[in-house]
Amino acid sequence: MVPYDEVDLLRPVTIERFVWVGMRAMILPGVTLREGTIVGAGAVVTKSHPAGAILGGNPATQIGSRDMEAFRELVAQGRHYLVLKQKQGLRKREVLDPR
Repeated sequence: MVPYDEVDLLRPVTIERFVWVGMRAMILPGVTLREGTIVGAGAVVTKSHPAGAILGGNPATQIGSRDMEAFRELVAQGRHYLVLKQKQGLRKREVLDPR
């Protein structure tokens, strides 16, 4: 069997709000990163995890979890990273790309 053929198995990757993905992390097809998830640098995420999961490793496993009640309260108050940076006078583009 030839490993490369003309069949493409495409599945979407879904990234919900307030997800942080570390440098060189890989998110495989079909994975959903739920709200508030943190993916460590170099992690290889092969499956979906619950909201607020802290993921690391290859394959990524849940190494911790965020306090989602406190997290959602901060979001409702507008006290999340991008809003705080914008209040300091930085535009979204500068927050994501500091060049």
